[in-house]
Amino acid sequence: EVDGISYLPSARQIQRAFGGLVELRKLIGYEDNNFSTGRHRSKIGLKSNARGKNGEETLREILQSKFHEIFVHIEKPLFKSKKLRVDFYVYSPSGNFCVDVFTTNTFHDLSTNLNIKLKKYSDFKEKLYFVLISDNLLREDLELLIQRKKIKLSNKMSVVIINDFVN
Repeated sequence: EVDGISYLPSARQIQRAFGGLVELRKLIGYEDNNFSTGRHRSKIGLKSNARGKNGEETLREILQSKFHEIFVHIEKPLFKSKKLRVDFYVYSPSGNFCVDVFTTNTFHDLSTNLNIKLKKYSDFKEKLYFVLISDNLLREDLELLIQRKKIKLSNKMSVVIINDFVN
């Protein structure tokens, strides 16, 4: 967040000069100086979980209206050897596919989440859509991220915004 504000020094510079944001907040006199723990982190987690749940519910309704409930499996386990589940496994006449939904609102979090998902699904062999539901990110953001990625998506993987996925 600090790096996104033009008039502030970079997070790296704050780390070098003060030992990080927590130490800087202590130096300035903040009583509550660590925003990554306690009630601050809890508040972020609650918002994130609600956003994720709403996103999955939205996509479930879309998939079930198109393919019918019986053909849309929720959190289907895919391997016996490891706990890997996709959000949705869809049985389709034109070919089965999987969907992993994520809701993120910053470019940095988008990159982090996608890296986690690529590692998680590295051995995956079926068609897989990573569907982004976001109020702040656009198709152009996804395209830029994919262009910059060092870890490339397999030819069976696609990252799309929800509108493109539905279309």
